[in-house]
Amino acid sequence: MKFYLMRHAEAVKGPEMDITRAITAIGEKQAEWMARFLLSQTDKIKLVLHSDMHRGQQTAEIMAKELGIDAVQDPSVGPMAEPAQMMKTIKKVATDLGDDELLVIGHGPSINKFSAWLLNSGEGDKFHFSHGSVCHFDTTTPALYGHDNQGIEGRGEGVRAYLHWIVTPKLVKRAMKDDLDAVISEAGNVVAALADLIEAPRGESLRHPKHMRAIAPLRKIIQGIASDYFTAQGHAILKAVRKNIPAALEAVPQIKEAKSPNSKKFAMHLLPDDVEPLTFAVTTAEKNVFAQALQDAITKAGRQLAADLKSDATVSGDKMTQYLEDHALGKLTGDWSATTLDQLRNSIADSYASGGTADDIEGAIKTTVASFSDYRAAMIAQTEVNDAYNFGRRQIADEAGMDEKAWDPDGEACDICLENVDAGWIPIDDDFPSGDDGPTAHPNCDCSLSFRISTGSVQESHREAGSFVGS
Repeated sequence: MKFYLMRHAEAVKGPEMDITRAITAIGEKQAEWMARFLLSQTDKIKLVLHSDMHRGQQTAEIMAKELGIDAVQDPSVGPMAEPAQMMKTIKKVATDLGDDELLVIGHGPSINKFSAWLLNSGEGDKFHFSHGSVCHFDTTTPALYGHDNQGIEGRGEGVRAYLHWIVTPKLVKRAMKDDLDAVISEAGNVVAALADLIEAPRGESLRHPKHMRAIAPLRKIIQGIASDYFTAQGHAILKAVRKNIPAALEAVPQIKEAKSPNSKKFAMHLLPDDVEPLTFAVTTAEKNVFAQALQDAITKAGRQLAADLKSDATVSGDKMTQYLEDHALGKLTGDWSATTLDQLRNSIADSYASGGTADDIEGAIKTTVASFSDYRAAMIAQTEVNDAYNFGRRQIADEAGMDEKAWDPDGEACDICLENVDAGWIPIDDDFPSGDDGPTAHPNCDCSLSFRISTGSVQESHREAGSFVGS
């Protein structure tokens, strides 16, 4: 059973149990944004379930209108509902829908407790859904976490929960403005906030359940190094342009008209076309820590897959050395993409156009550089560690005589990787439809590979059934 869970849109302040509280004008916009987002994701939602609270009913009516479906009321999804009762109601309504899916409009604090309960977290009081946020749950996914939830009271036989994704109105609003960097950054913030609260094991229900234990600590190490580097670069950029702000304000007359030609002219006047001189060398200590993290990812991947394959194969020292020479700190170059530079210029232009002072403009630069630093550090950490991890798995697969591989998203694949997943098992030396021989296929790719010996091969006749399929 798959269903969507949404907190009602922003409402006027008042007592939690006040049935008459309405949503605000902002809340109406939030509901419209989220309905449009859901329309872009699926055409399977056929019903909206809401409580008898006015704010829940209003949110449901907007969602139902935008989605072109019906809404039904049930008080068991109200603000004080217990998880087991909510689950009972959702299962009953969802079962009647068959293959179609259900959207449930919930309330705090019950929606927080319910989500924590689904995900085996004892942190229900700390779970927080912002108004209008939507998440997608699957309660029939196989036991991804190496344990079974069947014994937990109230869930019923065979119920296991997996959180595929969660989206906030803030994230959707940024997406509507085509600000990709901001979208990715905000998505990372949402995932990071939830990962600390989930116990399945901790954080694994959000991403890469099979491999998270091995790679999550290494990502933190590399993200820390990258973040420090980009923060230092941000200070250098600010230092370089700060002294030019007063002169730039004098050179370009202040026009308080958003997006005016003068505001863009001011930004171009202030920020140089080339920030390459503001890059600088990475220290030997940083290189060593970075390389050790990648080496640990390769080693852990090799040990895990060797154990799965019941093999004594190990990753060749020569191959590991060559990998580290080719990859260690390979993406920590400090280069600024054209998109990021344009984003920085836009923030400067917006501050100028709104009558910003020199301090305001400096603040806009700081905010933009900080956003860039956090986003890029996280992207480097995830991509580099996953590259190294999959390199280790591939080396062991080769040593163990595997001859087929499959793209493993460990959950729902992104659109970029979906074609690779659909390709199924292919010869180990072939490329997937994306042109890649294995993950990562794009920045922030979190996929892995599974391996096996093809049916009917010589090796197949000499192995135990199933013992060579990587997990």
